[in-house]
Amino acid sequence: MRILLAHCFYRSSAPSGEDAVYRLEKKLLEDNGYEVISYEKHNDALEDHHPLKKISTGLEFIWSVTAYQEISALITQKKPDIAHFHNIFPQISSSGYAACRQHQVPVVQTLHNYRSICPNGLLQRNRKPCEKCVEGSLLSSLRHRCYRDSLLATLPMAGMIGFNRLTGRFANHVDRYIALTQFSKSRFIAGGLPEHKISVKPNFVNPLIVESDIDKTSSSRHYLLYIGRLTQEKGIHTLIEACKKTKNLPLKIVGDGELRHRLQTLCIQYGLNVEFLGYQQPAQVHRLLQHARFVIMPSECYEGFPVTIAEAFAYGKPVLGSNLGSINEIIQDNINGRKFAFGSADSLAACMQSMWSDHPQLALMSKNARADFENYYNPDANLKLLQHIYQQVIQRKTIPVT
Repeated sequence: MRILLAHCFYRSSAPSGEDAVYRLEKKLLEDNGYEVISYEKHNDALEDHHPLKKISTGLEFIWSVTAYQEISALITQKKPDIAHFHNIFPQISSSGYAACRQHQVPVVQTLHNYRSICPNGLLQRNRKPCEKCVEGSLLSSLRHRCYRDSLLATLPMAGMIGFNRLTGRFANHVDRYIALTQFSKSRFIAGGLPEHKISVKPNFVNPLIVESDIDKTSSSRHYLLYIGRLTQEKGIHTLIEACKKTKNLPLKIVGDGELRHRLQTLCIQYGLNVEFLGYQQPAQVHRLLQHARFVIMPSECYEGFPVTIAEAFAYGKPVLGSNLGSINEIIQDNINGRKFAFGSADSLAACMQSMWSDHPQLALMSKNARADFENYYNPDANLKLLQHIYQQVIQRKTIPVT
């Protein structure tokens, strides 16, 4: 089977788990004998701040002539059996679907975030869930400047969603969507995608496991671990506030972002036992996971399926996460982790202290977390789900060319 894989990489200064998932799935398919035809764009190429360049980029976000032509040429040359899109924003756009439709190539789209129904892709405003644009008018996003707190930046995002709603491209030009959880599936259905076109397949990881490390007692772990961007929607402020209430539990923070300097200053000011490690290579992240007691995921937005959770489970690490969206679905309270009231430093601090101190319960949650990885979030399980989706789409595909 020939598979056209299309993805637009995020800027290298702000790496995303979506990029990691794309690379993992690409390697998984190649390692199992599939012929992968890559179509890739990199958003580092968009650094030109000239006003005319910004306008051009905004128009391409709605409809990319370049991507349409390049994908059409690639299909003519390579003749793929199916096309699988990951991130299409901003340099591919729904014009990629149109190119496949023109050449009668069935289309699969993984829904990594909520960009197709929400201009900021997070379904969040003012640190709270917001779904005003899901079923209603997109004018609310312009009024509140939902993307980068800028009207000019929000306008092309809202224009893209409005254009695809009006033309029906998201609903009609994709043969199968892949949602990462049942929760995210429900939000996309509310946003207008046909329920029968959405399959659920979680992300997976392929970690460098050292089995003897996993078997060590959880009480020997000597720090808590946060892995992710240091941005407002990730709930990192709430985590730092919780650290002020938890008798100075040791916390290591992996990742970078716009809030790093401010958060480091706060931690020094309050004398907190918090270490900022910045961006780390995957091998070092794996080592940090092996020796952490548990992982904290304090997000205040609707996540897709955080790769960090799958990585934590792979190393037998319970996850303490906010009771919001997909995290609320993935984490089972007192089974593979704990849940706290999102946005509440008091609730988070109480759970941190409880998990740190209750060694028998932590050991049980660690065992269950590893079992979840083995059952659901490993490469073999993921390949079976992906193969099933591809086979269904190819078998059922009939395209009226328009």
